[in-house]
Amino acid sequence: MQAEVQTISQKIVSSPVDSERSAKLKEVKEKLKNGEYDTLSPEILNAVADRIAESFLGR
Repeated sequence: MQAEVQTISQKIVSSPVDSERSAKLKEVKEKLKNGEYDTLSPEILNAVADRIAESFLGR
């Protein structure tokens, strides 16, 4: 188990940084900091909940 964790960790560390992903993460962090996600509509909350459920359930 420990060897698997080390292997996965090494892959993550050695993988190149995706600049597009980094830019998107920075944008989202800034929006969170500014409170832009504090008042989401029920429709958006349901859509996000559906996506999270799909990722966990594999649908």
